[in-house]
Amino acid sequence: MILNIDDYMDRELLLATAKKFSVNNILEHEIRVADFSMMIFDTIQANFNMSHNSRNLLYYASMLHDLGYFIEKDKHHKHSKYIILTDPAFKSLPIELKMYLSIMVASHKKKLDKNIYMFEIKIQEELIKLISILRIADALDHKHNLQVQLKDIYIKQDKLNLNLNGEKSFLILDRFNKKSELFKTVFPLDIELNIS
Repeated sequence: MILNIDDYMDRELLLATAKKFSVNNILEHEIRVADFSMMIFDTIQANFNMSHNSRNLLYYASMLHDLGYFIEKDKHHKHSKYIILTDPAFKSLPIELKMYLSIMVASHKKKLDKNIYMFEIKIQEELIKLISILRIADALDHKHNLQVQLKDIYIKQDKLNLNLNGEKSFLILDRFNKKSELFKTVFPLDIELNIS
């Protein structure tokens, strides 16, 4: 069972830490990714028995996934993991929560972090579900400045439908298709992106 991260780190500290490591001292992308993550999670959680604690962990990972840009863009996912494991802001987290969070941010790009396999299968499965949601949410704001809006999200006939609005939404299609592959392997749902 995943502990409730809110019991160990408050959201004010989360925001302060995200700002501290923000390259431009703005959190627009992180907030958008967190919003998209919560919308996706809330749409599917009842069908897949995902807990409130998992939702909170996903929120924190969404807000922290790009911390590593502070160090280097190319390997920012690895640097994000390093920051979570070493920065004093995270000292109040139990080691397992710190590991879960670091694994999620390190896995938001292409590969799953190998440390995920240290945990029992149930935890691995839950983390992979959360990572798959984070990847999709990150892809939806891939360009960071397109003002893409997720207008509607719903499940119909074993398909997760995401309806986007935004003049240049089509620019995220390739990234979305790549980053949604993990989701399709862990949930018995297809996923469709509709752009208007």
